[in-house]
Amino acid sequence: MQTRAAEIIKNILLALLAVTAVWLAVLAYSGYNGQEPEQRGVRTRFSELLGQTRYHVVFQDQSNAGSVAARPVRISVNTAFGRMSVQRNAEALDEAYERFGGLLGEAMERAEVQSEHISAQTLFETLGRPGVYYAYDGTFPLPLLARWLGVSTSLTFSAQSMAVARESDGFYLLLVTPNGAERVRTEVDENAFRTLLDQSRPDGSAFAFERTEASVGRLDPLSLLSLGTVAMPTADAENPAAGKEYTTALVEQMGFNPYVGSYTTADGRTAYEEGTSTLYLDDGGSLVLQSTSSGSLRAESAELWAQVEYARNLLERITETGDARLYLTGAETKGDETVLTFDYYLSGARIRLSAGAAAVIRFSGSTVQRMELTLRSYRLNGGTEALLPEIQAAAIERMGANLTVCYVDAGGDSLSLGWDLN
Repeated sequence: MQTRAAEIIKNILLALLAVTAVWLAVLAYSGYNGQEPEQRGVRTRFSELLGQTRYHVVFQDQSNAGSVAARPVRISVNTAFGRMSVQRNAEALDEAYERFGGLLGEAMERAEVQSEHISAQTLFETLGRPGVYYAYDGTFPLPLLARWLGVSTSLTFSAQSMAVARESDGFYLLLVTPNGAERVRTEVDENAFRTLLDQSRPDGSAFAFERTEASVGRLDPLSLLSLGTVAMPTADAENPAAGKEYTTALVEQMGFNPYVGSYTTADGRTAYEEGTSTLYLDDGGSLVLQSTSSGSLRAESAELWAQVEYARNLLERITETGDARLYLTGAETKGDETVLTFDYYLSGARIRLSAGAAAVIRFSGSTVQRMELTLRSYRLNGGTEALLPEIQAAAIERMGANLTVCYVDAGGDSLSLGWDLN
């Protein structure tokens, strides 16, 4: 009898090991990075079979390289008991994006084609329902955002912020576009949606339109305000181009010979030539690439997603950002010309440079025609700095501004902190 019982237990263990092996194989094959819809379907069915929360399984691998080109800088969850918001903290934003990004991806993929243009008041009312809000520092085409989430969408709008909200008659995808707000019916997993909201603890944060203080009325209604003192980590800055070893490696990464054919221009810059392309670099960390024909810096295709991914990879290879990150903040296409802008971010806040954007990359078709880049590196130094309280900052902000924190880099060895008045 004992022998038979042992045999049964052995068979059960072997069966469990076989199921685990199949599950791991499915995860490896249908990884979130570039998986096809059919593969996602297999993965979803397995997650439901094993009783796991759908969004958690789909989003546990956020290694899709394109997803780091631009992530939300503000995420806010509205529950039946209040609002929880995440901003001004890179690690917390990463964690929130891991938790809530899958919801946005599903809502985009399953959204209806027909949209409804809505008033600001309707937008605010819908944002007051249970749901999740996502805001970017830039306006991006929805197909590009969807691709970073590993899904596809039939929607062609460009949006700067979005939300998935639950109304009495179903789920809606809200889009804040340059031309106003749009609302689109969609479908998401009801149980997973409730679980996400139930796991969120209200923190007293609120949109400006949800507050009653007079000074707050000056702000963009979608400004996210928190309770208590706003304190940010302090940081040091440096110019990595001051090191010869770094600049030599950078020039090689750009496809130029750092040892042959370089010369000094009249304005003191070092110039490197390769075919019809010229690379200019000065001691202050300013880099300019100019190509007069189809050069070697070329994306996989002339599609926006390919241009963004190529630009992101190029910047990753040639910059030494330290504790900061480079995020896409603009993407404009006119005909065959595309202009991409990137900015440095530290602790979830943009770093403002006197030169403007950290990087501006211009494509003609799939080829990089011009690039302007300010080379900087930033390190957190362990200190913190408290900012002017939000209500007081609101009183001095320009009318309609979105109240956000920024670092200011004046070109020295440290950064200053303040409310972004741009």
